[in-house]
Amino acid sequence: MENDLQERNSVMEGLMNLAFTLLGATSPKGKESVAKEMWNLGQSVQQYTNCLHQMARTVPLVLNEYRSTIINLVELLAQLPGSVAEDVVYAILPTVKAFHSLRDVLIMVLRKALFSRNIETRKMAVSGFLQLLKHLDVKGMAVLSSQSSQFNSSQSNSHSMLTQIDMEASGKSNNEAICLEILGVLRRCFIQQAEVRLRLYEGLHSGVIRNPELSVFVQDMIVGHFNQYYEPDAETLPPLNFSSAVVIKDVTVELKEPLGNLVYAIQQLVTTSSCENRSEKLVNILDSLCARMIKCSLEDFGLNDTTNLLDVLPESQQQQEIVRQVLGVYEALLGYVILSWNKSNSAEKAQKLIGIFKGYSKITEYVRNNSKPGKKLMEMQVELNRKRQMARRKEKDDQ
Repeated sequence: MENDLQERNSVMEGLMNLAFTLLGATSPKGKESVAKEMWNLGQSVQQYTNCLHQMARTVPLVLNEYRSTIINLVELLAQLPGSVAEDVVYAILPTVKAFHSLRDVLIMVLRKALFSRNIETRKMAVSGFLQLLKHLDVKGMAVLSSQSSQFNSSQSNSHSMLTQIDMEASGKSNNEAICLEILGVLRRCFIQQAEVRLRLYEGLHSGVIRNPELSVFVQDMIVGHFNQYYEPDAETLPPLNFSSAVVIKDVTVELKEPLGNLVYAIQQLVTTSSCENRSEKLVNILDSLCARMIKCSLEDFGLNDTTNLLDVLPESQQQQEIVRQVLGVYEALLGYVILSWNKSNSAEKAQKLIGIFKGYSKITEYVRNNSKPGKKLMEMQVELNRKRQMARRKEKDDQ
């Protein structure tokens, strides 16, 4: 590859021809099991996908000559382990960006993978769509801002926008339509399991950071889901319905919504958006969360002296997960206050930061004390001995 960059083009072309010739070769008779075992041992080795990514990035035109092989690889994504499939998607993205017909195949495969029975495959599909958002250049999307309401209402339409697009055509409008289509697909992640949504929250910011014009649509998309757990009344404590986010199902605890990660994703979108692309509704929500989480006491989260976070009972396990989510929300709000800090609001932000940190410290101190069963047992024993001594004294006084 280094020689190819030094204008020795035949080196790369020869290497590519050799590689794909070896891929197309069949193993000698009787050696099929050995070849299969070698593949099983090496299918998760990253140097293969790293090499593919470097070729796709440096010589996409040469790689395009073997488009049929790449398409076959894309169609097999759902059969690969989740992490390997994610590496493959990342490796071929430079080629997908250059050749729209390959992008068409990738999008269709990812759409199908998003509804796979395998949860790792669904997580791979979410990561793939977010990677596509990062690699698609969207410019001049101001005209689309007037279509935001149409975008929100069009998601119920079963006809895909992709069927109306010539995938071989180039231009800004093509990328705009593809990005809106991807956002419409990612909206369906909100009906998926918490693990799949968690992958969405972790990569949503990086997926739109290259195209800030998309932040308006993403913020509108996420606020509707967030409102399911948000208490709009300014007097309600806590401001989030943690008991709905963590539920008991049969005898196990199920995390329905990772609220800490959700709030963190929202604050990332808000703090990195420009003033014209920033949702005032989300800003007001984050400010309200800061004010009310500062006011919350331990009792507001269902924590008191009788709470035992170490018990194996479902109720104790539920409370333990709620504590994790509460701490995650506090951490997200700390990040929001720091990232939105400027000279004009320095005093106000300093007070908020101190208040949120005190609330966070209060929870961590409670967890630290609650996680010492020996100390708690000793305190109970001391209290029991004290009551026995008082009873004996009373008996002596009566005599």
